[in-house]
Amino acid sequence: RTPAADGKSAYLQYQNVLPVVFGISPPEDRAAIVRNLNDNLISNDYHLSSTGVFSGRHLPLLLTDFGYSDTVYKLVTQTSAPSWGHWIENDLQTMLEGWSLQSRSYDHHYWGSISSWFYQGLAGIRPTQPGYAGITIRPVTPDGLDWVRASVDTVVGRIESKWQRVGRNISLEVGIPPGSRAQVFCGDQVLDLAAGAYKFECGPAK
Repeated sequence: RTPAADGKSAYLQYQNVLPVVFGISPPEDRAAIVRNLNDNLISNDYHLSSTGVFSGRHLPLLLTDFGYSDTVYKLVTQTSAPSWGHWIENDLQTMLEGWSLQSRSYDHHYWGSISSWFYQGLAGIRPTQPGYAGITIRPVTPDGLDWVRASVDTVVGRIESKWQRVGRNISLEVGIPPGSRAQVFCGDQVLDLAAGAYKFECGPAK
């Protein structure tokens, strides 16, 4: 927190992201820190208010890993300023340097890091060993989203993850390249799989 104009301390989102991500905050406090971050985003109508590019690249996955993927989905699909959706609503096709439509540069990569949440968060594809020799596929299924399909081309081949809602359950398809093993989370099950293509009917979405 930092002093605000009225003398009270203001909540700053970025100060509550990086300490958790880099393991600075005490382990016993991390769940509460992220819960407060989630609550702040909700009270801010699912907008970033004090998150810069360095903390912004970590915030979506951090919230997802602590069980707040619904909040991230609402944040990412927000269309009022400041947001990625606000840029799209205003016909922008490149990344701006800052959230303002009058930013100095219209060709910056800063906020493009949200793309990593699409395959690491929604599709759940993450490496657990160097060179993707080990993989985790643990997709999240936020309310309001019916399906996701993603792939990542790696040095060992293409990794694929596709899920869609089937009633209350989730149909999950994964592709694991040669030379890799994957832990695949399907409902309450954790499957240890070798290379190949698989399709599962998983339990109710969480």
